[in-house]
Amino acid sequence: MITSKKAVSSLIIALVMCAGSAMAQDGIGAAKKQVAPVKPDIPKNVVVLPDLKISRVDFTPNNVFRATVQVANIGLAPSTPCLLMMEVGCSSPKKLIFNIPALKQTIPGAFPDPASQETIVINSPIAFNVSNIKLTVDSQNAVKEKNETNNTWSKNNCVK
Repeated sequence: MITSKKAVSSLIIALVMCAGSAMAQDGIGAAKKQVAPVKPDIPKNVVVLPDLKISRVDFTPNNVFRATVQVANIGLAPSTPCLLMMEVGCSSPKKLIFNIPALKQTIPGAFPDPASQETIVINSPIAFNVSNIKLTVDSQNAVKEKNETNNTWSKNNCVK
């Protein structure tokens, strides 16, 4: 046990010197601090699961149909591959299925990692009735997620 202020000061100086000696030298002799990868501090009571959601949708209803759909994993764990289902039309919607690869997790406070998102561009020479569009990521519920209720995006203007 350290009892004097002088001993505490000596210990602090020794720790600083040890930290300084752990630095690497570049070719000129200047010290470069080596930094370990940052791992987010996640409290033990937090559920660490992926969380897939449709983060962006743009579509152009003209003589051709074009849609850009972005799926993001906003969870703290990587996801496994899954499917994105797109339903277009009112009375008998046409269903299109797309593969979504495994997506990296999101690190809180960090810039979004492109590997945590997937963008799909859909081009069709056929004009769809775009009164109704519904997108569902993980449409087969293959990925256990933190929030299973945020997997759908829709635009519904169907006349009933």
